[in-house]
Amino acid sequence: MLLSYLGLVLGLGSMLYLTVQKRWFILMAAWVATVVIAIFNGAYTPTAMWAFFTQFGSGMGVAANYLMIMPLGALFGRVMQVSGFAESIAIKFSNAFGPKYAGIGLFVVTALLTWGGISVVVAIFTIYPIVMAIGKKLDLPRPYLLGTYIAGSCTFTTGMIPGVPSAHNLIPTTFLGTTATAGAFQGIVASLITVVLSVLWLLYDLKRIREKGLHFTPNPNDKIENFESIIDKKLPPWQIAVIPLVICILSVLLFNHIVNAFALVSIGISIAVILTWIYSRKTYPESMRDTISIGFTNGFTGLLSFVAIVGLGKAMANTIAYKDVIARVINLDMNPYVLVAVGVSIICLVTGSSSGGLTLAMQGLSEKFLQLSGAGANLGAIHRIAATAGVGFDAMPWNLGVCLFLSIFNLSYKEGYSYFVKYAIVIPVISLIAITALSYVGIGV
Repeated sequence: MLLSYLGLVLGLGSMLYLTVQKRWFILMAAWVATVVIAIFNGAYTPTAMWAFFTQFGSGMGVAANYLMIMPLGALFGRVMQVSGFAESIAIKFSNAFGPKYAGIGLFVVTALLTWGGISVVVAIFTIYPIVMAIGKKLDLPRPYLLGTYIAGSCTFTTGMIPGVPSAHNLIPTTFLGTTATAGAFQGIVASLITVVLSVLWLLYDLKRIREKGLHFTPNPNDKIENFESIIDKKLPPWQIAVIPLVICILSVLLFNHIVNAFALVSIGISIAVILTWIYSRKTYPESMRDTISIGFTNGFTGLLSFVAIVGLGKAMANTIAYKDVIARVINLDMNPYVLVAVGVSIICLVTGSSSGGLTLAMQGLSEKFLQLSGAGANLGAIHRIAATAGVGFDAMPWNLGVCLFLSIFNLSYKEGYSYFVKYAIVIPVISLIAITALSYVGIGV
């Protein structure tokens, strides 16, 4: 048993080291981690080792549900970026809040883009040049600029808002038979708490920054003058630019009880992409072939990262230690809603992944959750609590999104990780505790 636990720790540690320090592609790092885990769990022969990699490969089956959503979401982000739609929205809302509340403006812009169906990883590349240009103009430090992005992208628009067209929100529907708008009461409460606390903390952080005399420093990897030109160039009207985002959101809210959630999101994003291109085709600076190629390449890269986490989780599920953890969670004598919150949080913390961790949690615990629903627990509330739990403790230092964002903003963990702790862990966990407590006492279930 001890060796099995040690294997999990060393396996996850090796993946973190290879992806963060050595910049390995996550799929390769996950293979190495699987070998480490297998050896510490008695796989000394080729046959035994192959059994672990067979489990790893089964992660591809889970990824089939997201084969369209992730590439289409990346394509949508690319079209919004190249057409100037994303820039138009970002500049309009950032300017609308003025210099005093510039951080709130960037927070709102990021939330709009990710709520509208653009994935968190894709949106960072879309909005980064605008964030840096506005940051220089208003003298905002880079760590704070990162904080505005984290607050607007990695929390309530990922899984808290009912009907948000994200893969994260759709994962529980596969295992629980719920809809994308399930647990509406819990989702609205969690979202409101997260938004209010994020805004207050952003304002407090900005006040502290001004008191300390901190200033904007350019990223040495950037040509900031290229970003500044964005603010002054001719862009599509923002009223037109938000229409594709609204289409994605409304398609889920209005039709989620009629059409399969995965198909619905794919259709909504496809319509948004087509309409965006039709409007901007005369001035579109890139061939649609190149846009599709780049968008799908980004999407499939994200999909492979998801497969790597789920595949590694499948291999981990073959170990004595992992089975022991799942058994202990399942046998916890606690309220159903508390069990969901605790169980999903633990697995997302260990894996350092929101969608990957939530998928593994659903695979290991959904049968227990369904049993609890038979005993009177509300499946909608379970769905929303699980989705909210998936965006809290996942933001560990070994989370690949954390590594990516720090790298893009050229910040060390010392400089930037505290913003993940505040906006991606503390605030979402407070929201999780709140909706779990309300469900515990029977409010909204």
